[in-house]
Amino acid sequence: MPFRDEDALQAAVEKRLKREFPGIWVFHPVGGMYQKPGIPDLLICWQGLFVAVELKNPHPGESDLAARERTSTLQRKEIRAINGAGGVARTAITVDEAVAAVRAAVQQAEARARATGGPSGP
Repeated sequence: MPFRDEDALQAAVEKRLKREFPGIWVFHPVGGMYQKPGIPDLLICWQGLFVAVELKNPHPGESDLAARERTSTLQRKEIRAINGAGGVARTAITVDEAVAAVRAAVQQAEARARATGGPSGP
C-alpha cells in the first residue's frame, strides 16, 4: 500500500506494531545537530528485544530496490552496528517489513535460547 509520505508510513507502522505486540515501546528520534547521524527512524523495544527500522517510502514510479538504495552510508553503518551488537535492524519500505523486523528479533532470541539451553524468547 503506497503512502503519501514517510510520516504516513511511520504512523501506519507504529499503529500496527502496537496492535500486534502489546506493551511495545516505539520511539521516533527527530534528527538534528545534537543527534548522531544515521540513527534509524524507529527505535523499538519489546520484551527486552531491541529493534531499529529505517523507513523508506517509495516515491511514485520508484522501484522497491531504488527506495532501499536511498538508505545512506551512515544509516547502513548504524544498521550494521545494531545488528553486530545483537539487536535487529532493517530498512523497511512497507508496514509488513517493519513488523517482520520485530518478528526476526523474536526468532533470533528463540534460536539463541535453544543454542544456549536458556529460557525461550518472548
